Amino acid sequence: MAEYCWDGNGWFVGEFKAEGVVTGATSWLNESGVIIKVYVRIHAGYIEEHTCENGWSVTSTFALGYFLK
Repeated sequence: MAEYCWDGNGWFVGEFKAEGVVTGATSWLNESGVIIKVYVRIHAGYIEEHTCENGWSVTSTFALGYFLK
């Protein structure tokens, strides 16, 4: 699965899935459509929050149960 990100200047691709890994992602745009927040579920049962302004970075990682309580 690939996630397409609009950074204000054009589209680029952020790759979230390695071969053979089950992954899901949900993303949101801010009001200006520039910053995207992405919550990614990886096969190990964790969710990573990524932000996209000048590039992708991992800002935090939580156990899946943290969001389900």
